[in-house]
Amino acid sequence: MKKLLFTLTIIILYSCSQTINYDENREYFEKRQGIMYYQGSPFSGTLIETKYSYFGEPWTEKTTYKDGKKDGLFEEYHPNGELKLQKMYKNGRFIKKLE
Repeated sequence: MKKLLFTLTIIILYSCSQTINYDENREYFEKRQGIMYYQGSPFSGTLIETKYSYFGEPWTEKTTYKDGKKDGLFEEYHPNGELKLQKMYKNGRFIKKLE
């Protein structure tokens, strides 16, 4: 019984979070007063976005949101895919940089 409850809990938690590529879904996102909205509702999940330097070099950012605010892990990757930095956020506020 405990295994069943644990498995159901994991399935429910996993199904509640989503990972979305911002570049492919840009038209569904809007940021208002510091809150990220997806299809009209505050976004909860992980957002993956490709950004470009002044010289056109791409890098990737992965940001975790809860109720439209940064909440959890933020990761930035070099153009070659190596992890550049990690930060933690809670309720939209920067907490700390991870080593």
